[in-house]
Amino acid sequence: MSLRGRSRVRLARPGWFTVLVVALALVASACFAPGGPAVHRDLAGNPTSRDAFAWPFASSSPWNTPIGTGAQYSAPGDLRTQELVNTPAGINAAIWSTPVVQASMGDPVRTLFANDTVQLHVPASATPAGPPGGDATLAVVDPGRQLIDESWRTAWAYGNLVARFHRRVDLRGDGLQGVTAAGMSSIGGLIRTWEIQDHDIRHALQLAMPAGTLASGPVWPARAEDGFAASAYRGAVHMGSLVAIPPSVSIPSLGLSPEGTAIAYALQRYGAYVVNAAGQMNLYAEPSADPWLGSARADMRRIQAQLRVVTNNGPFSVGGGGTPLAPPAPPFYD
Repeated sequence: MSLRGRSRVRLARPGWFTVLVVALALVASACFAPGGPAVHRDLAGNPTSRDAFAWPFASSSPWNTPIGTGAQYSAPGDLRTQELVNTPAGINAAIWSTPVVQASMGDPVRTLFANDTVQLHVPASATPAGPPGGDATLAVVDPGRQLIDESWRTAWAYGNLVARFHRRVDLRGDGLQGVTAAGMSSIGGLIRTWEIQDHDIRHALQLAMPAGTLASGPVWPARAEDGFAASAYRGAVHMGSLVAIPPSVSIPSLGLSPEGTAIAYALQRYGAYVVNAAGQMNLYAEPSADPWLGSARADMRRIQAQLRVVTNNGPFSVGGGGTPLAPPAPPFYD
């Protein structure tokens, strides 16, 4: 539950051991967001509240909705399945990803010139994603921790920012607007550093597929596709497709590293949404997570072999419907 608004009840003074156990439970995640712990947990390690910067979007968002027992999966011989399992796979982090920057009131107010013109606090250290000439995506969270300014093909220019495209996104909304090719948020589904360190990812991931494996025509919750889709999309997997590992697969039997196991369980319990085209299949993690992803990258071939398209995902059957395979995201604590 949220730590704000709790009733004040006078309790007997606890002993030092009880205090220590409770304190450790509240900071069970070793990693902190700029506003405090990424999550608060109960004594069993279950998240009870979360920080919006570290774990964004509403509990009802597709990004935070678990796969359900009613999910139907593409068959092994289905062309969509074949395109999922037969392409090289990796995890983008240090480059071709999205840096997430928390701004403060002490940071200068700068102008971002794009498809619209906005003013926002931006720290001087904010660096768009590499490599040079790439997507140069950047996500800046406002000091009030309510909004994200996402930009694509971003660059510094005389103390301000210029970009090809910008979208202002509600950090506590549904996360279905943003600067990915699918029109969805670029931080939705992003593997955060604290999650890979904790080996605990409790939301859907974001996925890129080679353009040649994609089918023209986005499906929910995608709102768009690449401008070159008509000429380059020649496959069967639609932008916006939900991809997951069926519950019949035993994750422990795959022989994965702790990091790979965390990603595989996230794919089984929440899945991944196709949001971009790329040179190969890629999941996305924030750049600071890169040092912890070596083992997970080595596991990707075994993870990828288990993936299927959830064929009945939609606005009225998110995750395929039925009983969720995991608990909902907890409320925000701020």
